[in-house]
Amino acid sequence: MTHAPQATALYERHEGYIPRVAAIHDLCGYGKCSLGVAIPVLSAAGCDVCPVPTGLFSSHTAFPGWYMHDTTDILADYLAAWQGIGVELDAVYSGFLGAPEQVDIIKQVWDTYPDALRVVDPVMADHGKVYPTYTTELVAAMGTLADGADILTPNLTEAAIILGREWEGADVEEETVRSIMGALRERGAKNVVLKGIEHGDGLIHNYVWGDSVDFTETTNAKLPYMLHGTGDVFASTLLAAVMAGRDLACATAFAADFSRKNLPPCPAFPFGTDWMGRDMLARTAAGLSLSIRVGALTAAVSGALALVLGTASAVFGGWVDGVISWVIDLVMGIPHMLLIILISIACGRGFWGVTLGVALSHWPALARVLRGEALQLRQAPSLQMARRMGVPWGRVLTGHIVPHLLPQLLAGLILQFPHAILHEASISFLGYGLPPEQPAIGIILAESMKYLSAGMWWLAVCPGLLLVAVVLLIDRLGENLRRIVDPYSAQE
Repeated sequence: MTHAPQATALYERHEGYIPRVAAIHDLCGYGKCSLGVAIPVLSAAGCDVCPVPTGLFSSHTAFPGWYMHDTTDILADYLAAWQGIGVELDAVYSGFLGAPEQVDIIKQVWDTYPDALRVVDPVMADHGKVYPTYTTELVAAMGTLADGADILTPNLTEAAIILGREWEGADVEEETVRSIMGALRERGAKNVVLKGIEHGDGLIHNYVWGDSVDFTETTNAKLPYMLHGTGDVFASTLLAAVMAGRDLACATAFAADFSRKNLPPCPAFPFGTDWMGRDMLARTAAGLSLSIRVGALTAAVSGALALVLGTASAVFGGWVDGVISWVIDLVMGIPHMLLIILISIACGRGFWGVTLGVALSHWPALARVLRGEALQLRQAPSLQMARRMGVPWGRVLTGHIVPHLLPQLLAGLILQFPHAILHEASISFLGYGLPPEQPAIGIILAESMKYLSAGMWWLAVCPGLLLVAVVLLIDRLGENLRRIVDPYSAQE
């Protein structure tokens, strides 16, 4: 598989935002294709799928005796109702159409939502034959959708029909591929994904070329059997990857690779792959990096709170010490997990909800340690003498007390780090933390529970072991640092 030297993403996904995709396809009662594929694939990728049925089929047309109902007459009112309630779209994804008039309806949707990504899968033919429901007028109208498409995903037969060329079979040279894709771009397609080229080498060759990506070939193993609806799976998975922020070359390679799903650990994939063919080592590394960011931020926030409140309690004493001590006892009296979940829900969950929940529940223990240390420092003869000589408390704090507390603060921060990581993973696992579309360790572990009974143990064991290893490593680092800064144990 070869990636393009230069490729840019067509869609920028913002954290916590759920993109909305209008899927304009037929609805098939029996046979996994069209909306029956697009809705679950895009939904699993964290998209809000809004179906627009172009026709109702009793079954896939490969089955005998199928029935079709054309829905053209209802589509105008159907889409007008969306405008009436202010529906906004991030992508318009069209596929199988039932009548030439539906092409004009799609173009009206493009005009209504000019900022939406336009993805056209010109589903009308394969292996040199046009599908039985397609008339000459519908085929001609379908070809006009190439003009204005941000992503056009034809197979060789559909590309030949759009360009008015003869179908030359599935085995074509790269020069012919460049010619076809160049002609489609001249027709107005901004990016073209040409799929289904075969050279008899046991591989499927797909090509991508456009404004956002250089000419790129991707190759994947060809399955030894034929399944209807694989083109719908390809286009839907490609769009799902694009809406996740991947560039078109990576999205094409991801969409075509059906051979990587559910692989156990092996040299190529040390952590195996999941049910979508994703590398579990890469997902685990991304999840750990997110957990480490949450842990670092929460440790910093809770450390700052502990330093401020601990020193204030020791220095000012009296009612200030009483109030802060009461707050410390109150927070420590509530179970950590319950308090984190309550704060996370109150703050809207997500990254900041989890961060605030962990940060606002982890400071009391460190604050108590710093308060006790500051109380001892306050009674030191040198500080007592400084106060009698008129040195203000502010200078005593910044020049004597705080610098003395920094070693204890640093050790406390590192010791809090692994606790913060585990708590973030725990509440995400329970569904009260980070959103499902983020590759957090808790999300990965929660998803893996559905597949353990199918024997895919590596989906939970490998990420879990790496999480434990990272937590133990950071905990050991904090313990060693504590021994170094502790004057009683530094010489041991």
